Amino acid sequence: MTAGAVGDEPETDGMLFSGKTSIPVRNLWLLMLYASELFADESDIRRAGLEDSPDDLLDLVAEVLVNAAEHRLHRPLSRRHLAHRDDLTRVRGRIDHLRTSERNLLARGRVSCRYEDLSVDHLINRFVASGLKAAERGSTDPSVRKRAAAARRTFHWSGVGHREVSAVEAATLVLGRNDETERRCVSAARLLLRMSLLTEAGGPERAVTPRRDIARWRTLYESAVRGFFHTVLQEPWQVQQSQEQHRWPLQVASPGMDRLMPSMETDVVLRRPGHRIVVETKFTSPISIHAQFGTRAFRREHLFQLQTYLTTLGRLPAEKLTGVLLYPQVEEPVDMAASVGDHAIRVKTVDLTGSSDQIRNALMGIAVWS
Repeated sequence: MTAGAVGDEPETDGMLFSGKTSIPVRNLWLLMLYASELFADESDIRRAGLEDSPDDLLDLVAEVLVNAAEHRLHRPLSRRHLAHRDDLTRVRGRIDHLRTSERNLLARGRVSCRYEDLSVDHLINRFVASGLKAAERGSTDPSVRKRAAAARRTFHWSGVGHREVSAVEAATLVLGRNDETERRCVSAARLLLRMSLLTEAGGPERAVTPRRDIARWRTLYESAVRGFFHTVLQEPWQVQQSQEQHRWPLQVASPGMDRLMPSMETDVVLRRPGHRIVVETKFTSPISIHAQFGTRAFRREHLFQLQTYLTTLGRLPAEKLTGVLLYPQVEEPVDMAASVGDHAIRVKTVDLTGSSDQIRNALMGIAVWS
């Protein structure tokens, strides 16, 4: 669905962004791909051109997950030490004296114990099994659904529990250096589970309403832009993988003033020798309308923020410093630039209702701007 009139019926195939502009689900999927570890870590995924088929993206990611899971099942599943607490007839691990006393367990010949046990039913394996279940119910390819179901059953037969991973548990999942063999499966499962929230394939457990959870999509938009540049731009470009914090260049400051200054966090910074571009992503319209007079103007708070960053960031000799305010396109496209003192600023929109090529070209246009 492209931008168009929105009637009284609830939006079901996209996110109502502003007024009559609806971002299609397929393009929300594309943003999720750009923001994902799968896109950043797997060069063969980028070479495969998943982003060139956004309508089929869920099916393609589901197939990636199934392939990775089937390959992973060629070896025994990993085991982790899991904490347990049980009332036992013999001591195992450490005795929980308080629980034993409260429940009067000794009178019944039992004792409460805390211990650890090696098990395959740990968060990583349950996360992959949850992703396979999402592939099983979300893919439109019967072959992928059948293979996903078979792989999921193998996980369960191997000892992985049936309880699906919650959003809170998923947020805590961090892979260590010993988990490299699990990375592809986890990255594909994480992306697929996020994508499934936007479809009816999520069933009654669907946790968010796309048109209302603006804070979530604001974070996704920022992460997608950063992930796109970090993955696509080649040397001599350098892109930080997260927000950058900058200190105020205070001089002759009062004692303790530096601790009270608000933090400066740039969303995306593109670097190459002799040139630095500060990109601030804003998930709103670039134009504000005066409530009383109806006059239109760029959002002053965004311009002031960008100007502050550009004037306070340390600069190398002969380095060109430019700033970009990047918005989703709401109505008409905006792409305007001007020089302000020693640097240039640009206000630009990207049409998130367009094709994947249009979105990609709009983002790449920032890097080639001089």
